[in-house]
Amino acid sequence: TFSHAQVTMKVSPALSNVSVDDIFTVTIEIESNTAQTQQIDGGEVHLNFDTTFLEVQSLTAGSALPVQLIAPMFDNAEGTVDYAAGIFSGFPPAPIDLISIEFKAKAETQGTDLTYEFTVPARNTSVTFGGQVILNTTENGVVEIGPASNCPTTPASSSFNATIEQGQSFSFGGQTLTLAGTYTDSLTTPDGCDSLRILTLSVVPPA
Repeated sequence: TFSHAQVTMKVSPALSNVSVDDIFTVTIEIESNTAQTQQIDGGEVHLNFDTTFLEVQSLTAGSALPVQLIAPMFDNAEGTVDYAAGIFSGFPPAPIDLISIEFKAKAETQGTDLTYEFTVPARNTSVTFGGQVILNTTENGVVEIGPASNCPTTPASSSFNATIEQGQSFSFGGQTLTLAGTYTDSLTTPDGCDSLRILTLSVVPPA
């Protein structure tokens, strides 16, 4: 019976490695601990984060539990995310995505935790089915934040033209080109940033 199956609530990915000012997303997932199918009729998550290092940008509720019992909410002063949802029929089996959280990295750290709250009744993380709590374990998330990138958001690019005669070839970015067109080559600058070279190649009849 369903009472023998248990589920885990986890932060995915378990480890996020980002840079200061990066925007990144983690998802709260509910997975079965066994091979047995486990249906779910309710999920409630109360997540804590350190506001020194992280700031929530947005929340996106999952579609598996469409009835919102606690609307998606976050508090960047307190460092909290709260959400609860359920369903009255057509109970989805685990695994499901409960909610996705978009964070902004604020400051460098070797690791800051995303942890669950279990304070009854106000902020009690839980998963249920048929009136029973089926949440067995939780898995926290960790965010490692490195220094801000000095690279521009849009890679620097340079463009040039070349012309060859029919029957000739042109070497560009490890390719041997014989047809007219526009070609792009990706490079890495000495400081580790992306750069693009854009070639417009023309082909003319032999002289």
